[in-house]
Amino acid sequence: MKEQLDCLVALQEVDLAMARLNKEIMAGPKRLEKIKDDLEEIKTSIDIYEERERKIKKDQRSYEAREEDSLARIKRNEEKLMTVKTNKEYQSILKEIDELKRKKSEYEDQIIICLEELDNISKVIKERKKDFRDMEQYFNKEKAVLEEEIKEAQKELAVLEERRKDLVKMLDPEILEQYNMISEWSGGLSVARVENSTCLGCNMNIPPQMYNELQRCDTLRFCPNCHRIIYWKKPKD
Repeated sequence: MKEQLDCLVALQEVDLAMARLNKEIMAGPKRLEKIKDDLEEIKTSIDIYEERERKIKKDQRSYEAREEDSLARIKRNEEKLMTVKTNKEYQSILKEIDELKRKKSEYEDQIIICLEELDNISKVIKERKKDFRDMEQYFNKEKAVLEEEIKEAQKELAVLEERRKDLVKMLDPEILEQYNMISEWSGGLSVARVENSTCLGCNMNIPPQMYNELQRCDTLRFCPNCHRIIYWKKPKD
């Protein structure tokens, strides 16, 4: 039975190592996915700023066209002043010129606002594009590292799988079945060592008589608390 227990302990070590490697292999793509999400977020923000930039440029062109139109109308009205014959008509044209100058001034102010906004947005877009390039480089670097890590993990897994096959062949089928059943509900910890009457699987004490019997290593025993397979290992001198 001691050989069977030793085999169970070795099998559990192999299974835990395989579970760890599989977890690492699964976690890698998730890590890359997170970086991809960050890249997409940056790209979306760039798209938003560039759309805003296009709109402001369109507004700027509109204000410039209106400002030019106002200027042209002011000049035409100023020329008309030279030809008017009545004071009433003269005052009317002056009033229209004043209104056109007011609007022209408003358009000029809006053009300045547009230029300032464009300058700020241009800086933001430049920064965000740099962030995107940096993140893209980081992604490619992480991808290369991850691919190498997965390759190494798969090599280790292949070795462990062969080791597991050998251990399974050495185990009694009934004992293996019990091990597998316990593993399903115990999170992969089917076998627990007992030290000083304490099961290290659940940190609960087992009866003194059971502890004494456990040291014989003559049969399969289970923790009365957590129901894992338990074993005793002679302390090193």
